[in-house]
Amino acid sequence: MNTRTRTATNTNTSNEQAHGLRTPDWGAADRPLEIHGARPQTAGVPDSKLLILFDGVCNFCNETVLFLIDRDPNEQFVFASLQSELGQQTVQKFGVGVDLDTVVAIDQGRAYTRSDAALRIIRHMCFPWSLLYVGLILPRFLRNWGYNQFAKRRYKWFGKSDQCRIPTPELRKRFVG
Repeated sequence: MNTRTRTATNTNTSNEQAHGLRTPDWGAADRPLEIHGARPQTAGVPDSKLLILFDGVCNFCNETVLFLIDRDPNEQFVFASLQSELGQQTVQKFGVGVDLDTVVAIDQGRAYTRSDAALRIIRHMCFPWSLLYVGLILPRFLRNWGYNQFAKRRYKWFGKSDQCRIPTPELRKRFVG
């Protein structure tokens, strides 16, 4: 039986646990989720690939996908829109919710959202882009605050398409679902 657990450890003291008390974990929703036991299958995407789920109608998101493809010579990234059947099934399997205001990165059986997803993607990029991974030193609540502020305004700044873009034939191999 698969059970979902947060990968971060609980910071409650043994006294709190003995009395059934819990300290609120304000960042728990943005922590990566790990599925113990059999990992959910993501439509034939091998564990060696990083699956990136993005908002398919967001112009900024679409341009970011093209940016990543151009800077991924080893073809370690594969993409699917959050609106696709695979996108919907994947977020349900990993329990990250259906929130189109975040990118979702699935890396080695773990789902990452918001700034954690962006940093996970950056971590897999080639030099010099991988240097941006230093952003990990910022506290998650600050990173996510900045991420959320940008996400709220991205349609206003970059626009929105009526439908998901269809990739060109040479790019289709990088998309799943």
